[in-house]
Amino acid sequence: MAEYLYNATIYKNTTNVLGLDTTQNALDKTDFETNHKSTAIKVDALTILETTFRIDKTYTQFDALITGDYTWADVKFIDDGQKYTMYIISSSPL
Repeated sequence: MAEYLYNATIYKNTTNVLGLDTTQNALDKTDFETNHKSTAIKVDALTILETTFRIDKTYTQFDALITGDYTWADVKFIDDGQKYTMYIISSSPL
């Protein structure tokens, strides 16, 4: 059975990140840290299976997925010190 892995990344330090809207990233970082980080589940790693479709989203697009069946309590995130990477895993396309 296929799974769908939606993810978005927010950078903590944008100094060495090319092509990034740093103003939007700062707004996204503030929103995540202030409103959602305490509810989301921090994990160290995810294992992605061969039957997993990975879908990259902007933070705004990712945040729009958090309606109805999904809440921020369903979101897993990895904090590697340089960035937050957030994930929603679904058995059907969102």
